[in-house]
This record gives sequence, structure tokens and C-alpha cells, in this order.
Amino acid sequence: MVLAFFVLLVWKFSPLIQVNDDQNRVALLGGLIDVNGKTGSVRIGGAHISDHGKIINGSKTIDGSIMTQVLIPFTNGKFSLTNSPNHNFVWECKISSDDTVTDIVTEKDHVLNVNLGKAQASKCDFQLPTNTTVKMTGNNVSADVERPKYDLDMKVDNAKIDIEPDSAIKYTYDLKVLNGRVDQFDSAAGKGAFKISVSAVNGVISKD
Repeated sequence: MVLAFFVLLVWKFSPLIQVNDDQNRVALLGGLIDVNGKTGSVRIGGAHISDHGKIINGSKTIDGSIMTQVLIPFTNGKFSLTNSPNHNFVWECKISSDDTVTDIVTEKDHVLNVNLGKAQASKCDFQLPTNTTVKMTGNNVSADVERPKYDLDMKVDNAKIDIEPDSAIKYTYDLKVLNGRVDQFDSAAGKGAFKISVSAVNGVISKD
């Protein structure tokens, strides 16, 4: 795993999570993931993500009878995942300004690929249609998942993830953190339940 040895040392000798309410700031794993809500900046895995990067945005209509899967590979990312009001998948991303990435979304074999792997760091707001399957893989991430009406499968090295379930929707959870903390999430098996799966080596998964 990327940064595995470094992360092990940090985890052994630093507080897992530090919270400063006055500055609206959260630091994870000795600062490996540092979210500053006051300035809007994020430092993840040594990469700095701010509101001043190159902007890449767009939308794509997803026909659920043809295409239901969205793949999002990344390196370091700060992501907000919300529900789309229609069948459109919408993205608004800011990537580190020294990157030459221009086109991040491609479609192949009925799968939509949002390739952020070439960007050193990215900060994205995603709106996702109902009944989509979203698969995210990367190194370091800070993510807010708001009332998902889709299946989510995320595999990362280091993570700070906040999940806000919708009380009117059933979910089945598979949440694993090797070193860190996972809040209590209650699964409700049954037809129509959305699956939320997150696997991280180090980090915190919190329930909003």
C-alpha cells in the first residue's frame, strides 16, 4: 500500500484524530489528512487541494437500462456525494493547478469512468442518479456521503468519511477499517436496500 510504512509510524505515535472546533478543522493520522473548514482547503497525502485549482465540470444522462455503473479512480481526493434530482450524473471538480488533465469522463462497455488518477489531487462534487452503482478506488480520501440512493463501493488506503443515511431508506453496510474507528451503522436487509461498502487501511468512518 502507498505510504503504508509512513502511515504505520504516524498511527503508532500520533493521535488518530484531532478536532479543533474553533477553526472548524479536523486532522487525521498526524496530519496525513487535514481538512480546514474555515479556509476550504484540504491536505491529503502531502497534496494540497483548494478552491483555486483547474475547474472541470459537466453532466451525463445515465440510462439505467443500459448503464448503471460509475467508476472513480483517484489518487488524493476530497469528495462530496449527493443525489441527483434526475437521471443526470453531474460532476464539478477542481484539480491541482499543475496538472494538465482536461477530460476526465469517458464511457466504455456501458460503464462511465471518471478518471482522476492522473491528477495529483482533486476536489469534486458529484450528483448521482438513483440506483447507480458507484465504485471508488484511491489512496487518500476525505468524503461526505449524503443520504445515498445508490450502491457505493469504496476501497482506499487512508480515509476520513462521513455518511449521512436517509432514515426512510434501507441500507446494508460493509464498513471496514484496519486501524481506526467506525461508528455504529445498522443494516436493514430486504428488497430495495442499497449497499454501502467501504474498506480502508487507516481512518475514521463517521455517522452524521
